[in-house]
Amino acid sequence: MEGVTAPAVVKFGNLELSTIVVEKFHDLDGDGLRGQDEPGLSGWGYALYRNTSAGWSSTGFASTGATGLAGFNDLA
Repeated sequence: MEGVTAPAVVKFGNLELSTIVVEKFHDLDGDGLRGQDEPGLSGWGYALYRNTSAGWSSTGFASTGATGLAGFNDLA
């Protein structure tokens, strides 16, 4: 197009944020699956780390609630 100057560098990215959900429960029957009668375990902590060119860095920490669920949201 005449009279239009394009920038030297154009950065464009499509980014979809992700979520990680952790489920901690008392596996009463030992089958590795959560049954209806198997309660969630609260108070368990999970740390999430990211490996970057500078090394490992903490991304977040989450603890399970009464249902046994914890989550990390808006992860790139």
